[in-house]
Amino acid sequence: MPTGLPKILYESRFMDAVPVASSTAAGNFNVLNLRDFRPYTQWKPAAMPATVTVDSGAAKSADYCAVYGHDLFTQGATLEVRRSTDNFAANDVLVATILPASNDPFILQFASVSFRYWRIKVTGATAPSLAIAALGVALEMPRRLREGFDPVGRVVKGQYNQSVKGHPLGRAVLYEEWSEALQFKNLTWTFIRTSWLAAWRAHLRGNPWIFVWDPTDHASEIFLVAAKDQFKTPHHVGEFADLSLDVMGVAA
Repeated sequence: MPTGLPKILYESRFMDAVPVASSTAAGNFNVLNLRDFRPYTQWKPAAMPATVTVDSGAAKSADYCAVYGHDLFTQGATLEVRRSTDNFAANDVLVATILPASNDPFILQFASVSFRYWRIKVTGATAPSLAIAALGVALEMPRRLREGFDPVGRVVKGQYNQSVKGHPLGRAVLYEEWSEALQFKNLTWTFIRTSWLAAWRAHLRGNPWIFVWDPTDHASEIFLVAAKDQFKTPHHVGEFADLSLDVMGVAA
């Protein structure tokens, strides 16, 4: 269930096997685009309602669904998370649903359940486009971020223009970069050696991932980030250590 502890979202049932779309629009809209954590590739169905289904091979858990890069609001579409024991033949159960109020990224959080077959379903009159959809188990950090974390600050990337006499003429903005140091104090070595290292080796060191710094009070502040070259775990006396790493992404 939702808590205010930071969450890292990368693990997804759509990586268990090749997901199957009910339909796909003509063009570069392959359903595999949903699981690559890249915001510039998309899946779009050819007909509505539409589903993306995965057979995990065995019962696998999920407690969140994250969608990044979509036009569900513009198209007036609803997204549902559904699960099944028989590949949606007779057993088809709604887990969570949302009618987005904007095209901003969002997360659906729900009590963890474990099933073999998972599905997202979009309903409405007009087919939307989705860039990233992850459905799995969140990596919840055991501590809140240390003081000094800045979820709003950003750096403008673009061309600054001025006249021949130095007067400001404005800026051609390409994008705004969000770059932060994530620092967690007094984590157990057990968490670092098992949960953190497993996530780092499986996904975080080489692929983009989604970071939600406060899923209870600031659930809309969702960042698609990549880790920089290293993380550090300085030791404390006892069974504790700090964890720090730098990340960067595009500010929404």
